[in-house]
Amino acid sequence: MKTTRRISGADFRSLRPARRINGALFSLSITPISQPSPKYACVVSKKVSTKAVDRNLIKRRCRSVLQSELKHSVEPVALVLQAKRAAAQASFADIKHEIKTLLSRPR
Repeated sequence: MKTTRRISGADFRSLRPARRINGALFSLSITPISQPSPKYACVVSKKVSTKAVDRNLIKRRCRSVLQSELKHSVEPVALVLQAKRAAAQASFADIKHEIKTLLSRPR
């Protein structure tokens, strides 16, 4: 993930979600920001999976989809994807479809 697109710890604590969209695998929080390009983060708690390997796999898949989807986007928003328990058993295709669906919903 490029550092220009990453949400820093200080930014993360200051964000208050303006809108939340729920899906089967993820919950997407959208917040307007003052930077010119979108920023994003993928959050996977231990409640989703107790194994770090599984949590990191979900994060890598999430980031990969977001990078490809937001490559040319210039909308100034912060996107935070929080994984749900069902994401631990989901395939990459399922995750990709879910994220595309969440991003295509009207904001």
